[in-house]
Amino acid sequence: MNLAVIGGTGCGGRAVVAGALQRGHRVLVVSRGRMGAPPPGAESRVLDRADTAALGAALSAFRCEAVVDQVAYTAEDAASLHAVLPPSVTRWILVSSAVVYGPGDGLSEADLPHPDSAFATAKLDAERAALAHAGARVLRLGYLYGPGHAPLTPSGRIADLAERLRRGVPVALPCEIDDTPRLQPLFAEDFAAVVLATLEHPAPPTVLNVTGPETLSWAEALTAWAQAAGAPPPHFERLSFAELQGRAPEAHRPFLGALLRPPTLSRACLVETFPTLPFTRFVDGARAVLR
Repeated sequence: MNLAVIGGTGCGGRAVVAGALQRGHRVLVVSRGRMGAPPPGAESRVLDRADTAALGAALSAFRCEAVVDQVAYTAEDAASLHAVLPPSVTRWILVSSAVVYGPGDGLSEADLPHPDSAFATAKLDAERAALAHAGARVLRLGYLYGPGHAPLTPSGRIADLAERLRRGVPVALPCEIDDTPRLQPLFAEDFAAVVLATLEHPAPPTVLNVTGPETLSWAEALTAWAQAAGAPPPHFERLSFAELQGRAPEAHRPFLGALLRPPTLSRACLVETFPTLPFTRFVDGARAVLR
């Protein structure tokens, strides 16, 4: 298969590229060139997806048969890609987010999305625009993590989290939101396996929730990071939502509400569609990240 991965140098994209190469596929990485080179063995085109003429030319020259779009955030992103897909493309996966559901528990693909933020609304619009293509499929992800992503905490990504935990530095937790288990961490290699299995499946679901096998509270997740780092159980500092926003990087703030109270997704369709795919325990994936 000739597979193009748009946004193929980030955490999830790199895992998809590496997995596809291992399966013997020919891979084209399309990126803006800001996150390093793609894995060895992949072809590469440095361009902005907004340059639709260049994007269409690159896909046509590659004789692309399938596309994985990691970075479609708006309906315009999806529609502009649709407009330049060569006729050879029969499969197109748009990587979306669980945020389209809004807050909720036990949500399945049959539940109507209720986005409660501008980001979530834009992602849902991108899904709808992509699904105008007969070969399009949408994967809604929970908490994706893996090598290349600094550990995520309620106050943002912390690159030196392992060292802080070893030194006993307190980690922030929200005090205004209950600590019900809601996080469903998805290791990047497991995500890549689902992507490739979806591309190879004769009739995959149109929309699929993709999450890891565990549902954790933030305290449980941070404790797993500590265990992976060989550190003692973490000390927690309870902060208000406003205090967490103040500590979070600016780019992180618009997503803080969804991060603290993510929807809990049903995995029933995922397990039914791909019953033999293995999934990684969070503590084991965290060890891989810290390595």
